[in-house]
Amino acid sequence: MAIIKVKKDFSGGLKYLKNVCGYIYNQKYAVGLGGNGVNPYHPDVCYEQMLAVKKYYAKTTTNPLIHVMISYDIFSAPDIQTAVYYTRKIAEYFHKEYQTLYCTHNADHEHSWFHGHILVNSVNFRDGKMFSTSPKEMRQFQEWVESITQTGAYVDYWSKEKDKKYREKKAKSKANS
Repeated sequence: MAIIKVKKDFSGGLKYLKNVCGYIYNQKYAVGLGGNGVNPYHPDVCYEQMLAVKKYYAKTTTNPLIHVMISYDIFSAPDIQTAVYYTRKIAEYFHKEYQTLYCTHNADHEHSWFHGHILVNSVNFRDGKMFSTSPKEMRQFQEWVESITQTGAYVDYWSKEKDKKYREKKAKSKANS
């Protein structure tokens, strides 16, 4: 089973885009770093490249990115090599029209050993249209994930509030260990 977490943050603006670029690049956890239309090895350069597309289409004030996290269970990704392969293949879903930065984190994350991160520039580099995370669009993406992992998947939309609760729970768990 793969859990597809879709996170959007309209209030974070371009600062959120810059933060996610840095987070995904975190060398402490990142394995299999890659990108499409961006330099995946320099988070500041990646940010500037995504910003350039946004500026070209005059879309710097709208949702800056789509942050997709995919948690793999032990059966779908029993080792880091499999998880890295899945994350790279899953990211290809966006490559024809969107810049992406992706990696796999080798860290325990809600009952999975590995999870992939895919940062998608919300602005299409071909026509400037915004990416939609509508149920129809995300169902198509879910089917793509299922075809790669050969297992079931479901989409979980993460709000700012849900993320905050998760972080509080994680901090409490660390304090009790």
